[in-house]
Amino acid sequence: MPSDKRPDDLFDVYELFIGPHAIYLKFKVTDRPTGSVLGVVSFKRNEHYH
Repeated sequence: MPSDKRPDDLFDVYELFIGPHAIYLKFKVTDRPTGSVLGVVSFKRNEHYH
């Protein structure tokens, strides 16, 4: 999904379960000369399941 403020930045968003908790996880992978870096942008509870 594109960033609201910087549409050139793309993020991956996943819905997952950690134990009994449903969460949304948004992250971005950035390629660097020394390798790829994964940065967690945000995570929050998925209220749909509660």
